Amino acid sequence: MKNIELLIILLVALLLPILSCPMAQAGERPLRIYCVYHAAHGFRAIGRHYQKQAGISLQLPLHCRDHFTPTAQSLKEGDLYLTTSRASMAKAREDGLLDSAPQRIGRVVPIIAVMKGNPHKIRSLAELSRKGLVVAYPSTCIGNVALAIIHKNKLDGTVKPNMTIRTGNRTGVLNPLVAGKAHAAITWRCAIIESGRKDLDVIAIPQEQNIIDPLLIATLKSSPDQARARAFLNYLAGKAAKEILRAHCLAGEQAAE
Repeated sequence: MKNIELLIILLVALLLPILSCPMAQAGERPLRIYCVYHAAHGFRAIGRHYQKQAGISLQLPLHCRDHFTPTAQSLKEGDLYLTTSRASMAKAREDGLLDSAPQRIGRVVPIIAVMKGNPHKIRSLAELSRKGLVVAYPSTCIGNVALAIIHKNKLDGTVKPNMTIRTGNRTGVLNPLVAGKAHAAITWRCAIIESGRKDLDVIAIPQEQNIIDPLLIATLKSSPDQARARAFLNYLAGKAAKEILRAHCLAGEQAAE
């Protein structure tokens, strides 16, 4: 009998540190982050690292840049809100959905994508006006940003007529470029990383000509555990998270690329 009691005590002593470790707790509730589509690829990488470090997984219900997902307001079950739209973040704040002030953790940068080696020698936005060039741009929000960039630089009458292919999302717009149907495509810099393609070159749009949106995040009042939500914000301010964002071209340092 004493041997059994000693065995039980020994097992408890061995298992207690494991069971109390956050990495091993079964059923740990994931953090739910309403994430803008074009940041999702980078944040999935963030999620993999955060789970290894803190034992907490991320759920990333996606939303469009200019709309706060209706489920965030109806279900009231999200922890954080991530967007590149100042207007959408301001609306969420106005509606009383935010628990913390928005934090700027990075940026998304529009670029011109061309095939490797830049066979058509495109070096600037203005050169997209050359006769015979075909420019592709997405049907999604970056397509609207592309049009706004053209308008900002007073190129509506020269470049816009060459923007004849509007198709796909941030990565799908690369398909007509690769297929030889377009000579250039306008998309996010982070979309090139997301696509995984190695046969493309990037032409930077100078910062003064570009429209660069901030990557904003805030905790939501609907979070059942504000301490965990804030702990994730603290993690995002750390070196590891910044390196992951940089690798996915979402970091602020790449604003002028």
